[in-house]
Amino acid sequence: MISIKYIAKRAIPTMVVGVTALSTCSCSTKKKQSSDTIEKMNINNPAYTLEQNDIAPYLYSVKTYDAIKAKNQPYEMKKVKKSYDIKCVPAEFKEYIDEKDITWDDLKNTVVNSKFDEYHKQLLLRGINNLQKNNFNIDLSIINYNLKNIEIEYVDSFEKDVLGVFDCFEHKISLLKNIDNKKKYENVFLHEMLGHGMTDAYIEESKVLCTIDTPTYVIDENNKYVGYSFCGNAFTEAMAQIICLTALDKDLCQEYMSGYDLNIVELLMLCKDNNCELDEYANFGVNSLVKKMKQNKVDNPYDIIAMASYNLEVSEINKKMEITSDTLMYNYLKERVSDELEAGKTLEELNNEMIDIFNCPTEYVILLENENNEQLTICCNDYINLTRLYNDIGSYAFEILNTSQNKTK
Repeated sequence: MISIKYIAKRAIPTMVVGVTALSTCSCSTKKKQSSDTIEKMNINNPAYTLEQNDIAPYLYSVKTYDAIKAKNQPYEMKKVKKSYDIKCVPAEFKEYIDEKDITWDDLKNTVVNSKFDEYHKQLLLRGINNLQKNNFNIDLSIINYNLKNIEIEYVDSFEKDVLGVFDCFEHKISLLKNIDNKKKYENVFLHEMLGHGMTDAYIEESKVLCTIDTPTYVIDENNKYVGYSFCGNAFTEAMAQIICLTALDKDLCQEYMSGYDLNIVELLMLCKDNNCELDEYANFGVNSLVKKMKQNKVDNPYDIIAMASYNLEVSEINKKMEITSDTLMYNYLKERVSDELEAGKTLEELNNEMIDIFNCPTEYVILLENENNEQLTICCNDYINLTRLYNDIGSYAFEILNTSQNKTK
């Protein structure tokens, strides 16, 4: 059994500012630089085209990128292996290829006529049939393109504790050679091929990069370059696993559990609370969720999304957590509860909303249970105790109402 020490009175630390979180996540390949050596950012540089974020002005989306000119420069994005002139999301991908309006039957024909062996063809067809049955309505142009161009390679080992990698730039899936468990292999293969294959692609000829996260430079108030990130990258992995599990008909078992289960819980709760459908996120990416969060008057959506990615990277390398995902979600829900009650929601209405939010992860994630019969999801050093989180949010709501009622007496 998992044992997490119960914290009776929850401390609420100040949210790490977006600059810190965003510049740290996804930068493990970037050399650390002192503040003295970080140069001022030239907004007009032939190596890239930037667009300043209107919500978080320290963020600059990298609209175009020249990998050759950026080579060995402080602003080089090592995970972007090739140049791109266009950055798009899956819903837009069909605009840059000849084949448009791909149907499920078209996709199945692509699999039948592909270079995959019979085992992988049947596995893909099963997955595609399940996605269709479960009404996962993502634009199919991108997965159709990837299925026609992807090669599989098997490797003896990876640098990290990884089982598979999808590389859209090389049109390649790399899989660990010695995955003996059949169900585990199905999970890894479908996570890479259907999960990432439905959201990430690169067209060599026209230099089009398609992703659901956003390549981003972080620039401080002194116009100095802080680092780069892929805004929403933790949720990109979560979405890949959601697609994979849907392709497996949501048949939850131990072999289908992954290191992204915690991020799945976060993404599901945020999407549920902000009325963002999962296939909407898969089609339009992280900005679709940010837009919905701003409509709900969430103060700092990019901070929340950045911290989720930061926590994933920190937990994977077993570093000490600054703010656990448990506290991150508490801070988020605390803000939402305050806003909803201020807008006139009753406690009963709010509780019904919270029940829906807290129940939604069970469709995709097997929750763990500790000796206190509390339900949790855990990733290395990070965790969310859903039972305690629900109770604490309920207590906070009662506290607000009692304070409000006392003031009116």
